[in-house]
Amino acid sequence: MNIYVLDPDTLDRLAVINTYSARSWNKVWGESGTFQIWAPVTEENEEFLVRENLIWPDDQDLVGVIDVVHKYTSEDSPMPTLEVSGYFAEKAYLQRRIIWGNLLVKDTPAAVIRKIIRENASACDDTLRRLGPSIQRGVIIADSVPAQSNITYCNSYGNVWDEVKGISLEHNLDTRLVLSESSLSFIVSSSIDRSDEVNLSTDLGFLTDSDYTCDGSDYCNTALIAGEGEGSDRITTSIIPQEAIQRNRRELYVDARDLQKTSADSQDPMPDSVYLEALEQRGYKKLLDYPIYESYECSLQLTGEEGYTFGKDYFLGDIVTLTDSVLKVQIKAAVKEHQLSEDKDGRVDTLVFGLAIPTITALIKRRN
Repeated sequence: MNIYVLDPDTLDRLAVINTYSARSWNKVWGESGTFQIWAPVTEENEEFLVRENLIWPDDQDLVGVIDVVHKYTSEDSPMPTLEVSGYFAEKAYLQRRIIWGNLLVKDTPAAVIRKIIRENASACDDTLRRLGPSIQRGVIIADSVPAQSNITYCNSYGNVWDEVKGISLEHNLDTRLVLSESSLSFIVSSSIDRSDEVNLSTDLGFLTDSDYTCDGSDYCNTALIAGEGEGSDRITTSIIPQEAIQRNRRELYVDARDLQKTSADSQDPMPDSVYLEALEQRGYKKLLDYPIYESYECSLQLTGEEGYTFGKDYFLGDIVTLTDSVLKVQIKAAVKEHQLSEDKDGRVDTLVFGLAIPTITALIKRRN
């Protein structure tokens, strides 16, 4: 497997690292991921494996940004070893930006992500804030993203990656900076529910660990959200689903005083309807912290014997039917992580499965 070092401005290939001893390439749905490369300390490796250069294995469409360079010797490895690591480019670059000022927008979650990235990273009016010539100014919303209800988003000075990741996780989206030909493009995508067509069993791989829990002790389904104002003048709204009656009703108070109708950057207050929507959005987000906590997670090393092929029949983020023959559990599980490791003993692909996290969209549908 060839690992290329790319120029961050032009994406030109600076070198081929074909003497590496091991690599790790771990992708996490909705949260980017990390990489590590271990190689001998040579003149060429020291010249090109430096901070800010890009790493691209030719079996991947993502690139990593070198952030940490570590050289060492040890009892197990007496020859000098050069270890480089970092995040994938979407996180590495977007965490360098903040939302510059106040951003208020009502649109679909994917469109909000696109606006955050364009106005603060890829296509800013201030050209000095743009990420660079190798990155496309546009943000692509993939065909896999379903039609979603509009959200009201308001933020000032938040970290761009934190905001993008937060929206992605709340609405089952994934934001990547993908290498295509001679440029990098931001792509917002969604997982696909393949549970009716892809049925996996833990018997078809090496199950390293698995864990299942169902806990409803902290569950809340009803929220009273209080915004700006004092006493009887305080603005409030509520979220009350149809099933929240009698003993099934579990109430939560949400203090949203920090959401103000008038921001420091604008003297024009939000319309009442928009402000109430922002308060409701805060309430839905807070209710996500108080679910019926059903969790399942397992790590499964693929052996090549499974009836479905990862990367062909199902992909990172997709929902499949998984039968855990050890815990006697059959669930619809999401592919949360793909961990790739390679060394002198060969390549190992490990998938981490877990229950999908409830989204704000799911909470809204449950209310109606």
